[in-house]
Amino acid sequence: MIINKYKLLQNLEETYCIIGRSKVQGVGVIAIRDIPKGTNPLPITTPEKLINLTEEDLKTLPKEVVSRVKELFIRSNEVYSVSSLGLNGLGIIGYMNHSKDPNTALNIHAYTSGYIPWVTIRDIKKGEELFWDYTTCYGDNLLNQFKFLK
Repeated sequence: MIINKYKLLQNLEETYCIIGRSKVQGVGVIAIRDIPKGTNPLPITTPEKLINLTEEDLKTLPKEVVSRVKELFIRSNEVYSVSSLGLNGLGIIGYMNHSKDPNTALNIHAYTSGYIPWVTIRDIKKGEELFWDYTTCYGDNLLNQFKFLK
């Protein structure tokens, strides 16, 4: 029990954002405190297991589900790395809205065993909404798509 309490307190210490009202599109990810540039605003202590799904695998699913998987999970090397919890396990990340002028990106340089952490690409003020550019996750060559991290 002490270990779980410690992990919870550590998680809360690293909490920067909540799901809140977006000025852009209904619901979004909102900073509840200032977040310095270079910070992972959405840390997870233990990454969920990711399972690689091919286009062939996706053909067995309802088209509405396939559409969301392709929108929300990263395709690299011709597979989508999908959380073992599927769409139901997205949590706060699933509420981050798109912008062509984002303030966060995936930190491909910190990739570890199927988990790519987020990083702020500029300082974010308390109350500000977090955005990322959805178009950076299409295709199979992620390293060339992250212009913000060069």
